[in-house]
Amino acid sequence: MSRSSLAEETFGELAAAFEEWRWRSEVALVAGVVADPRRGLAVAEAAGSGPWAFEQEDLRLIYCAAAVLRSERRLCGPSFEDKVKVFRLGKLALRREGWWDKDGPLSFSCRWNDQTLARLFFCVPYSNAFVHAAASMVLELRRREAEAEEHLRAAWGAMWEGVEQAVAIGAVAEYSPEGWSAVQRRFGGG
Repeated sequence: MSRSSLAEETFGELAAAFEEWRWRSEVALVAGVVADPRRGLAVAEAAGSGPWAFEQEDLRLIYCAAAVLRSERRLCGPSFEDKVKVFRLGKLALRREGWWDKDGPLSFSCRWNDQTLARLFFCVPYSNAFVHAAASMVLELRRREAEAEEHLRAAWGAMWEGVEQAVAIGAVAEYSPEGWSAVQRRFGGG
């Protein structure tokens, strides 16, 4: 296996693992919020999170359902009543945006149905600490992704600079012995 294919394979595995952790963190955050929407939203926002923090659009829609109901002051009853309101609005949003499949699989995936949505709403008991930890993880993964993108841009820039130098060296050296001498003086070597 060549060095580049090993690097590509390793990078691909790392990217897949990163996506898996981001997805799990976003599911955990939404599950924590919808366990008690009024308190969950407050804790998530206090940790610095919001709808903008979600990469997964379907999870963002469910989170936004809770946020919309709160902004309209419709989250004011006991936790179960609030859950039902968020469930209904979340389901409506998922259906309108094409994320709903009433016969879909029973898993957290890009297709939702009544069972999967109910499973999300009741998979964890409410905990301030859980919501805060999940929100912090989502934000940390966003920060790390942005940092990785900066490094990747710098690496691509360095690679292209090397390619441009190689092309220039090849072009100059190809046409004259004097050109090759100039290249050697400029970049070092015999």
